[in-house]
Amino acid sequence: MKTAILRIDSDARQVDAVISVLEEHCRASGLTEQETYQLTCAVVEGVNNVIEHAYNRQPGCPVELRWTQASNRINVEIRDWGDALAGEPDGAPPASDAEQGRGWFIMRQWLDAVDYQRDGDCNRLRLTRHLKP
Repeated sequence: MKTAILRIDSDARQVDAVISVLEEHCRASGLTEQETYQLTCAVVEGVNNVIEHAYNRQPGCPVELRWTQASNRINVEIRDWGDALAGEPDGAPPASDAEQGRGWFIMRQWLDAVDYQRDGDCNRLRLTRHLKP
């Protein structure tokens, strides 16, 4: 099993670094261009949600990403120590004019599993992509 950890600050300007690292890991894992795009977009949505909602756009707070690759799947866990999620959005697509709620919908459409947990003071969002044999 391969594991990598990336720690960033809750600053939207650091999201580009996340994209670069994710794309590199995706290519090394043999994901197609489309699969790489989908996983990267989903992770960026999760990180942006942390910055916007858990930390209320306050920079200087920790965000940790853990990439774990097994033979049959990739998990990316996003951890933060900000405000807890009030409740997971349901699986319904957002209204066409909705200004929020698209991220969760995208994550659920493009990935095989999306799981949120609050563990003590830590939020954990686990995104799973199954690998083709």
